[in-house]
Amino acid sequence: MFSKFLRRNVPTTKEGRWWQYRSIANNLAFLHILAMFISFSGASLIIYTHLLVQLNEFSVKRIGEEMDSVRTMLVEPNGIELLENEIKSQLYESESHKVFIRLIDLKGRILKETAGMAELLPVSLFPILEKDTRIEKLRTTGGKLFLLINGPISEDNFTGEGGQIQIGKDISKDELFARGILVFFFVLFLGILIFSLTSAFYIVGKGLKPLGVVSERIGQIRDFNFNVPLDMTLLPVEMLDLGNSFNTMLERMENSFRKISQYSENLAHELRTPLNNLMLAADIALSRQRTPEEYQNVINSSIVEYRRLSLLINRLLFLVRAENNQLEPTAERIDVRRELENVVEYYCEEAHEKGITVTVVGAASLSVDPVLFSRAVDNLLSNSLKFTNEGGSVTLAAQEKENNSIEVSVSDTGCGIDPLLLPKIFDRYYWAEASRRKDQKGTGLGLDIVKAIMKLHGGSVAIESESGKGTTVTLRFPG
Repeated sequence: MFSKFLRRNVPTTKEGRWWQYRSIANNLAFLHILAMFISFSGASLIIYTHLLVQLNEFSVKRIGEEMDSVRTMLVEPNGIELLENEIKSQLYESESHKVFIRLIDLKGRILKETAGMAELLPVSLFPILEKDTRIEKLRTTGGKLFLLINGPISEDNFTGEGGQIQIGKDISKDELFARGILVFFFVLFLGILIFSLTSAFYIVGKGLKPLGVVSERIGQIRDFNFNVPLDMTLLPVEMLDLGNSFNTMLERMENSFRKISQYSENLAHELRTPLNNLMLAADIALSRQRTPEEYQNVINSSIVEYRRLSLLINRLLFLVRAENNQLEPTAERIDVRRELENVVEYYCEEAHEKGITVTVVGAASLSVDPVLFSRAVDNLLSNSLKFTNEGGSVTLAAQEKENNSIEVSVSDTGCGIDPLLLPKIFDRYYWAEASRRKDQKGTGLGLDIVKAIMKLHGGSVAIESESGKGTTVTLRFPG
């Protein structure tokens, strides 16, 4: 029945031992069996010990009462007659109630004793005592277990000068009864063990059945098909959180692979365009004999495409390194306004050609990596110029806040962004597709790079935009 739980192909390498790889079902089943074994063994031990104590107390009480009874008889005027009657009456008692009585004087002479006591319990088995009464157990050569008691009697008793009373009681049946109880517990334990083995694996198997549902769903994930959510009605209450987490994970994975697919298409498009341009230019150049000047023009146009490819590759490498914590920014104190003006100076010719006014306002001091800071601002300014029409304006501002944090913003009067798209604007996959729809050249990685740079500095980036009126991107650096 439970062989499927026991037959496990578990490794026995140096890194681990077999018990580290035992299944949850086995662990729970064995723990259940162990708990039952400990509970039953403890209860059995308590009951058995209590039973032995009760039997021993009963026998001690019985033989003690017999000793008191004999002593009482001996102080009576007809004590010898009473003792003889008591000894005779014991001959008709059952083995479990029969006691052997012996009366001896101080010289060791036997005055009275139960018939057959000399062979079973000779005088030598009872040490001579002067004052105390002593009780002890003794196993005879015949294998029987006796409880013995002996005690002194005073001078005013039957002997006139004192002596000893020796009494023995056969408690072999008590011992056999105790052994019978022990055997009963052992047989009962075997039955419970077999029952617990069967029930444990059955119950654990039933209890872990929902895990099989999860495993089955995971096995159904094939070729990016994540539309296999768990049916929450099949899961117990304890696994609802796991089920919700699993379904959420499937949704995230599906979204991630969908975005990766979209991004792969966008990336292929970005790579294909410059490569096609390069191949076309090369084919045209080789189609006929040309002058050195014409070859030079082909090479110059090819360099533009090479730079575009290089920019794309560098940006991808930067994002990969940032996501894998392979970049360590070097903090230096910079004049924010001066850095902003340096970036603006680089784009002044492009802004002039498009008729866009670019201004820098505010001032602040900030401890950042100068290269990464300039790169973030460069990407924002480049986007603003790209999506701002002729006659528009772009403003770069620096401001120190009350909590010592620094805000650097880039605002434009461009075409703006649909409010519905803002939550996804920093998603590189989505933004790359949006850039293509706007028929603008670029890798679509600019905002993602800005976000990565801010994360490296422990800061954040936010965007506000209104369709047709412009966009403001704010970089917040901690104080």
